[in-house]
Amino acid sequence: MIFTKKRYSVNDLILKKDLNYQKNLDLFLVNYYEKDRFFYWNKKTEKLFSFTDLFIIKKNLRKINQNKNINLICKKKRFYNLDLKLKKGVFIPQYDTEGLVNLVLQNENNKKGFEIGVGSGAIILSILKNSNNKMDGIDISKKAIKLARYNQNKNQLKFKKINLLKKDLFKITKKLNYDFIVANPPYVSFNDSFLTKEAKNIQPKKGLFAKENGLYFYKYLISHNEFFLNRNGIFYFEIGLNQKKYLQKYLLDFKNLSFKFEKDLNNIDRYLVIKKEK
Repeated sequence: MIFTKKRYSVNDLILKKDLNYQKNLDLFLVNYYEKDRFFYWNKKTEKLFSFTDLFIIKKNLRKINQNKNINLICKKKRFYNLDLKLKKGVFIPQYDTEGLVNLVLQNENNKKGFEIGVGSGAIILSILKNSNNKMDGIDISKKAIKLARYNQNKNQLKFKKINLLKKDLFKITKKLNYDFIVANPPYVSFNDSFLTKEAKNIQPKKGLFAKENGLYFYKYLISHNEFFLNRNGIFYFEIGLNQKKYLQKYLLDFKNLSFKFEKDLNNIDRYLVIKKEK
């Protein structure tokens, strides 16, 4: 292939007048080049792209047309003002989870926290970037821990007090003492018929599915609250659709815990906050 010094405008990329093509082009430009789409459309005649750019754009537009996930195509995602690198096999953070980060930041500062299942580092890094908390984070995946450390450096958070470890939650034997614990654990039931095909294809199964109709991680942590939390310590959980009533019933058996459910931007009960009272 011969690469030339010729440069191209966004007009040169519109090979079809197909609206779907233009929509996908918009989507790719915003996610890959990190420029607002209007930046390009307002400069239609300017030569902004090299031949290499043209090759990359056309190649990845074909992938978008095959319904491949835009975040995995670009291998990155913006989350709570962080620039996150993504990798296949590590959970892709969803925008609903920004609400979970908000809840923590509204209530916790200068505290010692713990995240279970750090994935790309989206939650723990967002909290640390916007507070003076100290945090530990674990994940069962070595790839996830490596990626979270990369994203920590990428977002210039090396100075923050954070400890990331490859560890299995269920093999922790030493009593922990945290002021707060945050988790977006696997919460999808193995027989869930509402899970989208895309989610099944792009997310790692270990990050999606859990036993006991998706409630296994919640029940384990709640039942071991004395092991994990300090007095007045708090759990912050993201929960699945229609799980509120089951968790509510389960929590009523724990007299030392108070709890409340919080809604997301779609007015759905998406977050569970549990406080250890004594």
